[in-house]
Amino acid sequence: MRKALFAALSAALVPAALLVPAAQAQAGPAPAGPAVQERAAAGEALAAAGTVTIKNRYNDRCLRAKGDVAGFDVQLANCDANDPRQKWDIAWVYTPAGGYYELRSAPSGLCLDADWASIGGNGTRMQVWTCAGTAQTNQHWRMRPITNLPDTFSVTVETNSRCLDGHFQTIDQNPGRVQLWDCLGTGQINQHWRIA
Repeated sequence: MRKALFAALSAALVPAALLVPAAQAQAGPAPAGPAVQERAAAGEALAAAGTVTIKNRYNDRCLRAKGDVAGFDVQLANCDANDPRQKWDIAWVYTPAGGYYELRSAPSGLCLDADWASIGGNGTRMQVWTCAGTAQTNQHWRMRPITNLPDTFSVTVETNSRCLDGHFQTIDQNPGRVQLWDCLGTGQINQHWRIA
């Protein structure tokens, strides 16, 4: 299943040049060409993959919703197969700007959300919040494969293209903080995430 998941996600991630230009997004949706249709099909296939865990490559800790109510932090915690708050459902969201994913906490259905109060800079707090659909860019995520690392991705938010990041000062704590940070390249393993 992991290879099928990786293949589906990799196929969904085409170069940014294939995204709908901003002028078309303002004018309304463009006709769906073959590349857009292919990406949409791959995104839907990944979304159908079921419930997953999302692990930080730095220390293999799992992304975990602290609670099941909107506003609770999302953190890194020791992985526990019996902890439902470490389970995430992937939903394909197609917007005029292209295809994105919502990452929904499995027990609550709440979305992984970059807190609007601090989204303008590095260190944005991560939380779960009510999923708000195609207009909520702080809940839309793009996953880009890391070359030569199976099932491993950088995860960026639509709002400002910053990376989901395991906070270095707390990454070895249980729980550790998760935030948005400028993407620092393929060598920054606290910004790499395994999907299993």
